[in-house]
Amino acid sequence: MKIYDKIRDRRFERTSVVAGLVGQAIVAPMIYKESMTSDFFTKWFDKQLLPSLSEPHLIVMDNANFHPKARLDTLAIAKGHYFFPLPPYSPELNPIEHYWANFKHKVRELLRGGKSIYESLEYCL
Repeated sequence: MKIYDKIRDRRFERTSVVAGLVGQAIVAPMIYKESMTSDFFTKWFDKQLLPSLSEPHLIVMDNANFHPKARLDTLAIAKGHYFFPLPPYSPELNPIEHYWANFKHKVRELLRGGKSIYESLEYCL
């Protein structure tokens, strides 16, 4: 999920968040400025997301180009989880997409109220 914050004049800075959703709760949130890559996502998945899951889960994921399905499936199975990739172009099947839409709306409201991007993100997480 990406948010753009105006830093001056017509320049904007991108800040992104990666997280999992279990029920209605966000797990393993991470705020970052780098571009998302397969290696970056795989490290987050292995070192942050999987350890935050205390019991076996079905991990549902869209077809973003930085989701290396074979590697993620191997990591998930090794930790007792199941990996379920969604069909292409089906955000309506992915509960976290609905969460991110509401999240972005709340962050934008806080930014309009004068909060910084980090204050807004941390408040909403």
